[in-house]
Amino acid sequence: MALIVDHLRSSIAELAATFRLSEDSRRLSELSDIEQRAIRTAAIKNFEITYELCRQLSQRWLKDNSAVGSKSVLTQAEVYRQAAANRLISDPEQWMHYHRARNNAAHEYNESKIVEIYKCIGLFIVDARQLLAALDVDND
Repeated sequence: MALIVDHLRSSIAELAATFRLSEDSRRLSELSDIEQRAIRTAAIKNFEITYELCRQLSQRWLKDNSAVGSKSVLTQAEVYRQAAANRLISDPEQWMHYHRARNNAAHEYNESKIVEIYKCIGLFIVDARQLLAALDVDND
């Protein structure tokens, strides 16, 4: 069964656009502190959504296309190791870092965690695009 990846494609585009805006110091300087924080928060929320789509589609692809996918329960680390073994992603440890960042965003939302989460978004966009490209190629 073919995976529907259009929502992931849209989510990555939205995350990239929000992140670019959050990095535009000229435009941000025209905004109040609360508006600047709202844009950064939007980027983090878009990261959470996009990460979850990546996670779910990786799991679904493995279930449909690999022997390990027939296992009823895979840990998140196993999912990313298998995704790397199947060339969907290049670095399972980096994806576990994204997993921890997503969990921190959902459960420990304080200023130090916000900064930590925000720092990984740029690289995550690159990796999410790589995953999307792999899913597109391998989509039956």
